[in-house]
Amino acid sequence: MTIINTPIEERNEQSQLDKALFYRAYSIADHIDIKAFKLDHPAKLIFSSGTELYYQESTFKNLYILSYGTLVFLNYEKSDEMRTIEKIKGYCEKFNPVFYDDILHVKLSPNEQLSVSFSKLTINHFSNDVNKIIMLNLAQSVTLDKYNFETEQLLSEMKKHTNTLQEKGAINLNQKDASKIIGRTLSTKNNIAENLYIIDTPDKTWDDEFINNLHKSLTLYFELTPRHRALENTIKIIEENLTIFTTFNHHKESSRLEWIIIILIVIEVLDTLISKVL
Repeated sequence: MTIINTPIEERNEQSQLDKALFYRAYSIADHIDIKAFKLDHPAKLIFSSGTELYYQESTFKNLYILSYGTLVFLNYEKSDEMRTIEKIKGYCEKFNPVFYDDILHVKLSPNEQLSVSFSKLTINHFSNDVNKIIMLNLAQSVTLDKYNFETEQLLSEMKKHTNTLQEKGAINLNQKDASKIIGRTLSTKNNIAENLYIIDTPDKTWDDEFINNLHKSLTLYFELTPRHRALENTIKIIEENLTIFTTFNHHKESSRLEWIIIILIVIEVLDTLISKVL
């Protein structure tokens, strides 16, 4: 990771009064070209790596860009968020104009302990590392929403073919369409494996007890682990359906070839008989 500048000291206790922090995350694309965006926009960049960019406008105003198409804003006006998305749009692969978004309210209070309620997270100190853990968990949450929508669409499509099989005893799914669904399923599965870090614990959690507890609290708050598990189960169901449909199509194709061979043999026999008679 490249560290360009760190204006906030790690574990720096805030002496000011309680402060409200507002986070909003968007999933806008399948991929963002981090390297190109970094080269074109080096100003105010605090951290960078091959998969993330972390910008700081001021102490409590940040932008976090992740290569898997997700942005997280801290204390931005909605109009500024939209302008930023428009600027990043040119670096996106498969930009989605219908954004998936999620929000989080955080209270910074030096005299309180770390806690998570139904609608708000409370922390007692703020640093770049603390901020990035909050942003990462929010980013994972909104990305899960995106993948959940994609898998639900695939599952809905599978149900249509399952109902047809149940009602008519046949599947209206040719090999080409089945291959397209298989491709979409594999693409989604690979993206989930590549971009979601639900199982992996960020390195900073090993060095800092507060950050470790914060990460655990947010993982529970956003229900990241059960949502990730549900996503994997949905993909497993889709794959099982596709296996059955593909096998069914293979049998249907084999049966068609067998009938073609039988007809050709019959034609050959008839041709031979007719030739002898004449």
